[in-house]
Amino acid sequence: MKAIILKCKPGSLFRLGECSLVDVSHIIHSDTLFSAITNVYELVYESGEEFVKLVEDNKIILSSAFPLLESLKDGNLIYFLPKPKIQFDFNKEVGKKEKKIQFFSLKAIDKILKSLITNEFQARIDLNEIHILDEKYCFLKDEVTIQLDNNSAFIKEIIFPKTAVHKENREDAFYFQTDIQLVPLCDENRKSCYNPHFYFLMQENLSNSEYKKFITCLRILADEGIGGDRGSGRGFIDEVIIKEFDTSIFSGNNLYMSLSLVNPCSQEEFNEVVYYDLMKRGGGSLGLEGKEENHKKQVKMVTEGSIIKKRIKGRIVDISPMVNFYKHKIYRNGKAFLIPIG
Repeated sequence: MKAIILKCKPGSLFRLGECSLVDVSHIIHSDTLFSAITNVYELVYESGEEFVKLVEDNKIILSSAFPLLESLKDGNLIYFLPKPKIQFDFNKEVGKKEKKIQFFSLKAIDKILKSLITNEFQARIDLNEIHILDEKYCFLKDEVTIQLDNNSAFIKEIIFPKTAVHKENREDAFYFQTDIQLVPLCDENRKSCYNPHFYFLMQENLSNSEYKKFITCLRILADEGIGGDRGSGRGFIDEVIIKEFDTSIFSGNNLYMSLSLVNPCSQEEFNEVVYYDLMKRGGGSLGLEGKEENHKKQVKMVTEGSIIKKRIKGRIVDISPMVNFYKHKIYRNGKAFLIPIG
């Protein structure tokens, strides 16, 4: 398995919307990543459908892109994964901050999986061993070598005033939009010690020519950007790095966790999903007078961190509008990227 690291410059901004202008994600969801790469295939090779077919045929499976921290001292990487949707048994009474955790470091996940009781969907956490940053990110205390304030944040949500300049009706033309900004973690002397980036995981069975094409598109993706509002400088990547990803902590065939958005391809597949949240994806106008028939269809996805009893495949969903004036269909990627956890 390979990790694709999307290195970002300090201060980089991303528009990763979550159903509204004010809601924002700290994840580049797998369907957003899929759409961005498909667009690059079309731009470079005029063959976006080729990449769609590779994903459809399970020749390449992509996770969502999650945050990571890079140590500026030794280059060590702290990978974060979504919080598994299992029951947690803390070693003492917990407060609100423990309940708000959204991400665990890879080493913290290793601790969790070693204590996982598979048939009870429950794992134990020793609060004396962990540090919680910005109420969302949990890692082992020995992973970070600097003293951190609990309120420190390496992904900040920033609200920008915006104006819709193309609206015929000027009413409600002024609005606010929330973006995220990647900010270095600093020590007590305000010296930058850790830079934040994104990464996603990839499983592939590509031919040499298919793999070279894909890597070429990844390099170009850095310049094209990911997410919304790229015309305003959002979503750009400084460098793409490909590394081997250690999967030794993941084992078993009785329980799996999703690292992507998943749209089960049948009721039988959905029945295997035991603990999950749902998210609506799609919708929105293509800019054609805002008429309902010009809106992309919506689809519900099982979110990252969901727990699944057996391996399922998921599917790619056609969300093209009822009236589509474009030569290509519009898809959402609901293929399942699963890791065994017990």
